[in-house]
Amino acid sequence: MAAAAKDRDPTKIGCFSLDIDGNFHDDDSKKKTFNKPPNYTPDVSVTVKFDLNKGRMAERRDEQKHEKLDNLLDWISGHKQEIIKDGNTQTDFVCRRSLLKEVMSFPFEENKKLRLDVTLHKGIFYLNKGKYPTENLEQQDTQQQPQMGRIEGDWGYKFEQYLTEESTNSVPDMVYNSRESFYNVMKVKLGSHTIVYSSRVDAVSADESGEHSVEFKTVKESKPGTKPFNKYNRYKLRDMWIQSVLGGVPEIICGLRSVEGKTDTGIVIKLKTYKTEKIPTMKDIPGLWKPDKCWKSLDKLLTFIKSNVKENNPSLGLEMQGDDYTIRPPHEFLPETYTTDQPGL
Repeated sequence: MAAAAKDRDPTKIGCFSLDIDGNFHDDDSKKKTFNKPPNYTPDVSVTVKFDLNKGRMAERRDEQKHEKLDNLLDWISGHKQEIIKDGNTQTDFVCRRSLLKEVMSFPFEENKKLRLDVTLHKGIFYLNKGKYPTENLEQQDTQQQPQMGRIEGDWGYKFEQYLTEESTNSVPDMVYNSRESFYNVMKVKLGSHTIVYSSRVDAVSADESGEHSVEFKTVKESKPGTKPFNKYNRYKLRDMWIQSVLGGVPEIICGLRSVEGKTDTGIVIKLKTYKTEKIPTMKDIPGLWKPDKCWKSLDKLLTFIKSNVKENNPSLGLEMQGDDYTIRPPHEFLPETYTTDQPGL
């Protein structure tokens, strides 16, 4: 008899890849390996020089595109045994990790609103991040997006390339893209809820305990006691912890970018490794955010959904603000091919 899943302890149940054109592949063909620099030591900061400004983006994923569940649904279609066993549904909710992260961070975000859409189909609740009423708002957001935000996004992909390519001497001038990606499919139990979700994997690493996922992040270097440093602890480390906990990622490799005057150079000068489980107890964290409150925010939402969506195939739109949920008109997001062509689902 299989051991019962531990509460709040995600496990991997599958994986898939997306190629340079964004096409789905039911394999690990786009999985990358963490190529440790020669002087890398996980317990101390190490000096490097990674110029994230070199090379160019060959293919860019549309960061403003409203992403749905289609890739995860493609995986589910080929692995129904992970969702339904012996005729019984083993899963309550299906979604993407990014949505779970937003819900878990929500209690610590002032004046934030979050919209999501819910569909109950054959006993499973499917969740997707909701759109706002008009496309004009989304267009305004795109037009007003600071150029620096896009540059930092590009730097993140370049940083990943430095740490995954085997020939580091050639990395600076290599082209890169943000479409190719590898995902694990994860399952986690939270109280009475079981959730299946997709989780992007930056790279994997192997040690005596086996293979595990690694998260890469790059941030501007800041000094303790400064506003940027406090902001980093309050928001960045919180999001890094949530993302890594949900992804089953035990360690995060953080690249610190140098600053000249007030200018971010885009050059990583240090690598710092965080153990995910230790982040909430770091000396600068207590009082800024609490892991238990993150999980309770998610549990509250899932309980509300179960209590308010009872019939098969209805759609429900929700808006979260503060401690309140407002029901609104939903946007349909499950493709007809999934709802009509899936025996047993």
